[in-house]
Amino acid sequence: MAQEQMVLRRIDWQSTFAFTRLFSGFRSALHSTKILLALAGLALTFLLGGVLDSLWVKAGQGVWPGELGTYVATAGRPAYQPSLTDQRYSRLADIVLRTGVTKNQADAQQLVKTDPADAAQMAQEHIVAQYWDRRKAATSPEMQASLLADMQMQRNELKTLRPVGPFREYVSYQLDTARNAIFAAAQFRFADGLDAVLHGQPPLSASIRTIGMPLPAETPGVLASLVMLWYGLIWLLKVHWMYSLLFTPVALAIWALAGGAISRAAILQFAKDERIGVREALRFAATKFWGFFFAPVVSLVFILAFGLLLMAGGLLGSIPFVGDILVGVLWFLALVAGVAIAFITIGLLAGGHLFAPVIAAEGSDAFDAISRSFVYVYSRPWKSILYGLTLIVYGSLCYLFLRFFVYLTLAATHAFVGAGMLAGRPEAGMGFRKLDVVWQAPTFLDLRPHTFDWQLLGAGEVVLFGLIAMWTYIVWGLLQSWLISFYFTGSSMAYLLLRHDVDAIDVEEIYAEEEPEAESLVDAAANAAAAPVAAAAGVATTPSAAPSSPATPPPGESSGPSVD
Repeated sequence: MAQEQMVLRRIDWQSTFAFTRLFSGFRSALHSTKILLALAGLALTFLLGGVLDSLWVKAGQGVWPGELGTYVATAGRPAYQPSLTDQRYSRLADIVLRTGVTKNQADAQQLVKTDPADAAQMAQEHIVAQYWDRRKAATSPEMQASLLADMQMQRNELKTLRPVGPFREYVSYQLDTARNAIFAAAQFRFADGLDAVLHGQPPLSASIRTIGMPLPAETPGVLASLVMLWYGLIWLLKVHWMYSLLFTPVALAIWALAGGAISRAAILQFAKDERIGVREALRFAATKFWGFFFAPVVSLVFILAFGLLLMAGGLLGSIPFVGDILVGVLWFLALVAGVAIAFITIGLLAGGHLFAPVIAAEGSDAFDAISRSFVYVYSRPWKSILYGLTLIVYGSLCYLFLRFFVYLTLAATHAFVGAGMLAGRPEAGMGFRKLDVVWQAPTFLDLRPHTFDWQLLGAGEVVLFGLIAMWTYIVWGLLQSWLISFYFTGSSMAYLLLRHDVDAIDVEEIYAEEEPEAESLVDAAANAAAAPVAAAAGVATTPSAAPSSPATPPPGESSGPSVD
């Protein structure tokens, strides 16, 4: 019997290697609905933080620039804050005295301690006034440029001593750290600096903004950066807890709507290849708002509850002799509570990004989101790690490509428009053109708009910079919006793949909202004509109800075979 030869003509890579389906996340995250939702969430969050920051600074509760970097660099040791404050007070008092705001050191120190923001503002006004007085006597462009450079150096030093709002400090630090994480992921550097961070000695980059040093040659890897991001969140919640009580619930509500809507749009696009608009996505997120809102909160509440139980048990140790024995006897219960805290913490860190996709795909609540996320992560840990690493590396490479695209766009615009503005500005320095003074050329590491110096701008140039800054910030916001969109899109895709691996549920099986079907004109006319006859005969007519979509089974229970 002759052997039959089989020829392999095609390999379905997406079925063989399911993680390759995640590579469609780049284009999926570019969906206009997701980008607009992310941009709106970003704008509302920054608006909220800006309002609270202005109130905090006016109330004298601002923070020193670089305070968060110092907190991370010192691993949150209690002594970091007094030491930092004393150093800043001393430096600011020296500037106040040097610029002539006060006549003696004692008055300068008293002014700084009473209102450091006001002291910094007065010092800046004196620096600017001294610049203009000296410039009147400057007869050459070279002298004017030298005076300008001296003023800028003094103002830059003063900038590091002017109190800012907690949100501004938090966002500045987190953006720098997240950028380091993206660069590290693109270079496949995952464990660099992790040991130092875990031992309370973060890499030098943690204190860059504090001491004004350039980026070191060796930066922390992905894992170290993630730990540093976590330290940043702890700083906001612990050190500025009153601010957090106002900021966190509102910010969480914003992203419950925006993140839930993006996740729903991503689920429908990945599972059904359907694209929905902003209104439909927001309508779904609004109906499931409390699920999106409470999913991360409930996990933290459970951790806090077990922690309070352990603290209550620790109070027994305050009782002499008897308390020591009781604590020793009940120590196994403390270990059980510790295991529960570890279980929830690992589940939250590894599966927290799946909360929104679970609700978006299943139409369920916060408890189901927690249950499914934890079960899928613990059931398929290596698959979860594979999907997570794929999204991190692939997303970082895509983000760097988009960032380079935006950089080329802004740099080309600056170069060619600046070349068309023939007017030179020698008072700013040799070779400076008008646009160089109004809008400094962007760099790959900093795409946000900056003017060379406000003191050199005329009235029209101030308006010009304002319009340039508005459009540049929109472009910058769209870039960050893609990153946010990719986060929710990639998480949604990973959830559907994990659900298929654990419960054998097809990716296409998702929650469908029940919508009343529009009645045709023919059916409406027929029903209207039949109504009198039915009423005379005593027969009640009722419209037929549309069958509801079957819910997917709980995690861990496989569904039956699907019928095409």
